[in-house]
Amino acid sequence: MFLSQLFQGEPTLEAVARDETRIDRQHHNEFGPVSRLQSALLLWDPGSLPRFGADGDYGDETAGAVLRFKREVLLVPAAELFDDVGPRTVWRLDEIAYGAQGQPEEPFAPHVIVQLRDEAAAGIPYADGVQEFLPPEDRAAWDAAAAGFPDLTLALDRALPDVDPDAVRQWLAGNEARHGTPSQPLLSFYVIPLPADAAERVAPVVDALPFVEHAYVEQRAVLPSVTPDDPLVVGQGYVGAAPSGVDALHTWALPFTDGSQVRFVDVEFGWQLTHEDLVDTAGVNRVTVLPTGAVSTESSLVDHGTGVLGIVMATDNDKGVLGLAPNVTASVAPVLSPAGALQVAVALTVIGTAPGIGDGAVVLLEQQDVQHRPIETDLFVQLAVLELTRKGVTVVEAAGNGFGDGVDLDTFVAPGHLFDSGRILDRNDTTGAFFDSGAVVVAAATSAHPHTRAHFPTESSNHGNRVDCFAWGENILTTSALLNPATNQPYRTDFGGTSGASAIVAGAALVLQNLRRSVIGDFLTPQRLRELLSDRGLNTRPAPGDDGRIGVMPDLAALEPVVRTP
Repeated sequence: MFLSQLFQGEPTLEAVARDETRIDRQHHNEFGPVSRLQSALLLWDPGSLPRFGADGDYGDETAGAVLRFKREVLLVPAAELFDDVGPRTVWRLDEIAYGAQGQPEEPFAPHVIVQLRDEAAAGIPYADGVQEFLPPEDRAAWDAAAAGFPDLTLALDRALPDVDPDAVRQWLAGNEARHGTPSQPLLSFYVIPLPADAAERVAPVVDALPFVEHAYVEQRAVLPSVTPDDPLVVGQGYVGAAPSGVDALHTWALPFTDGSQVRFVDVEFGWQLTHEDLVDTAGVNRVTVLPTGAVSTESSLVDHGTGVLGIVMATDNDKGVLGLAPNVTASVAPVLSPAGALQVAVALTVIGTAPGIGDGAVVLLEQQDVQHRPIETDLFVQLAVLELTRKGVTVVEAAGNGFGDGVDLDTFVAPGHLFDSGRILDRNDTTGAFFDSGAVVVAAATSAHPHTRAHFPTESSNHGNRVDCFAWGENILTTSALLNPATNQPYRTDFGGTSGASAIVAGAALVLQNLRRSVIGDFLTPQRLRELLSDRGLNTRPAPGDDGRIGVMPDLAALEPVVRTP
C-alpha cells in the first residue's frame, strides 16, 4: 500500500490511510504507528519534535507538529484544523519518507537471449532446460559449445516463464487468422542465465550453432527521461491549441472524448497509484497492475511513472492537472529495475495475452535501450510489438534521448547477431533491412513554436525518418510522487524528454480512439491511427530545420472531423 519502507506493513497506518480510523491522544496512541509517524515528521522537519523526538507517545509535542504539518504542507484552513492524523496526513508523510530513503541499485546481469530456428523450436516442448530435448545432432553441437566454458553451467530456459504458452499460441493464431499471414515465433525465444561478466563470451558461440537463428546479449532498458476546472490546467501548455499544443482544449469541450471507451497500459518501472490526481473522485484507485513484475520503489522511477500517468489520465476533479483522456480504463505493466529488454518483451507478451486488451487499446512503451535508442532495437521486443499491433493495439514508443546530439536512427545499423544486419530503422533503406514494428515512434521538441528538436545538457532527442510524431519534451506540468519544494504540492513543471512527449501522443491516440468508438462504433486500426497522427497535412510540422526528422505534433482539432468519418 505504502511507498516508504518506514510505513510499509504497519496495520494501523494502513487503516488510517483507508480512512477507517484516526490517530490522536485517545485513539491508537501506540508505540508502533506513532513512532513511525514521528520519524516521518522528523524527515519533514528535523526540528519538529525538539524535546522528545520519536518516543512513540502521541503527546502535546507530536500533536502540535501534526497541526503545523497540516497548516504548512496540506494547507488546511484554520477553521478545519484538528490535531489528529487522518488519511491525507499519512499519505503525504509516506511520500516524504519515501523521497528521503536511499535506494541502492542492484547490478544488472544480462541474459543471452536465444531464438531457435523454426524447425528446431517446433520439435521440442516449451520448457526450462530445453537443451535436454534437442535431437541428437543438435544436442551434440550444444554439448560441444558448453564444453568450451568449463567455469559455467549453460542451460536453455524459457524466455517467458510466467506466461501461459497456450495463451500465447491462441493470441498468435488469432493474429494469423485476422491477417492471413504468419505470426512471429515468440515461443522460439529462450534465455541462458549467466553471471554478469559471462554473457559477452557465450553469445557468439551459441549464435554459431546450427539450430540457432539468433543469440545476443540482452541490453539494459532505461528510461528516456530528462531530469478545465482543475486549478493547474492553465499551466498545461501542451494541451493548448495548435501550433503550440495538441489542442486537447478542443476535444475536452466535445462529448465522447474522455477515454472512457478505451484501454491504456503504461509499461515502465514504478508509479504512485494513490496520488490525489490519479485516484477517482471518491479517492479509489483507478489503475490495475498487470502481473508482469514487481513495482519499483526507487523514488526517481516512481516519480517518472507518476508524471507519465498524469499526462495521460489525471482525474477530472478539483485538484491539480487534467489528463488528456481523464476517464480511460488504465493498467500498468511493471518491469523491475534494473531491467533488461527481456523483461520488456515479457511484459508485452503478458499484455498480448491479457483479456480485454485488444482493438483500440493503447500501450505506452517508456523505455530506451542502454545506448539510448528505441527499445525495439531488441529483436524480441520488436517482434512482440509487431504482434500487439496485429492484435489491434496501438503501441506508442519513445524514440529515446541519445547522447550528445542524439542518434540519427537512419544510420543505425543493427549488428548481424541481433537481426539480419542493416539499417532496421531507416524507412528509405533499399536492402530489405528495414523492419516496421507498427509502433508510433515519438521524438521530443521544444515547447515554444516553431518547435525544434529538443536538446538537453548531455542528451538530445533522437531523430530520423522512422519517427512519426513529436510533442513537448520540456516544461511539462504533471503529477509527481514527490513534493515540489516551491509549492509543497505533488506536481512538477519540469517533466520532459521523449518520455513526456510519448505520453502526450499516447493521450492523443486515446482521445481519437474513444471518439471513433463512440461515434462510428469501431476502432481505428493501429496502422490507420498512425497514419492520422503522422499526417503532415493535418498536424503541426516542426521548424524547417527539423522537418522530416522528428515527425509532426498531433492536432486534435484537425484530426477530430476525420475520425468522425466512417
